[in-house]
Amino acid sequence: MDLKIENLTKSYNGKTVLKSVNLEVKSSTCLGIMGESGSGKSTLGRLVVGLEKPDGGQIYFDGKTVKDRTRLERRQLRKKVQVVFQNAYGAVNPNFTMRMVMEEPFKFMDQKLDKKDRDDKIKKTLDQVGLGHLNLDENARRLSGGQVQRLCIARALIQEPEILLLDEALSGLDYLVQKQLLQLLVHIKERHNLSYLFIVHDFLLAYGLCDQVIIMDQGEIVDRLDIQEGHEIKKPTHPMSVKLLGDFFKQGRDSNSK
Repeated sequence: MDLKIENLTKSYNGKTVLKSVNLEVKSSTCLGIMGESGSGKSTLGRLVVGLEKPDGGQIYFDGKTVKDRTRLERRQLRKKVQVVFQNAYGAVNPNFTMRMVMEEPFKFMDQKLDKKDRDDKIKKTLDQVGLGHLNLDENARRLSGGQVQRLCIARALIQEPEILLLDEALSGLDYLVQKQLLQLLVHIKERHNLSYLFIVHDFLLAYGLCDQVIIMDQGEIVDRLDIQEGHEIKKPTHPMSVKLLGDFFKQGRDSNSK
């Protein structure tokens, strides 16, 4: 699914958070979104997935806005655009087992499945994220941080989305777990032809997953970096880009291919 944003604006209590944001994400590609706290990146993500409404501008999915769709089309669109948040433990009910977490999305699906087919779909999806060997009746909160995040990814995938918003989904995890989840996300993206919006503060993580990275500052996109296999990344010149990515380029990684 293609995503296009034109002149998007958003304010809270008279304070402008997004200023005429324009971007495009082609099907099966990944756009990284970086910026300091308060730059507008998380607000942008919430607008894309429909958690909030913009004050101005348009969001197009495959060339069509939400308001130009029928009620049924809007319902279908909500399933096609899913989100995985940073706080995995906070994203699951503390009283839920793994099975109960995975069964939540079925309440919103048009396709009605019997228990066997539902369990088969859950097992197949958990296999894809490396959790198929675990007991479905285990309390989700007893899993490790990395395992709970895999569970949240699986819960998003079971609705068969076309766009996945990863809102700092790898933050707060140790380096090894981040690396494993990054490899998983690359595999899932290729397998399901997904488009990603990857809100991230670590450019090294973005470098391993994204096709392009935008840098946001005070509600505006101030820089765009293309990350193409076999090509060098241009050194950023905007002060905010230099601030966020300076260490990456000091280490000479700009001369490396993906």
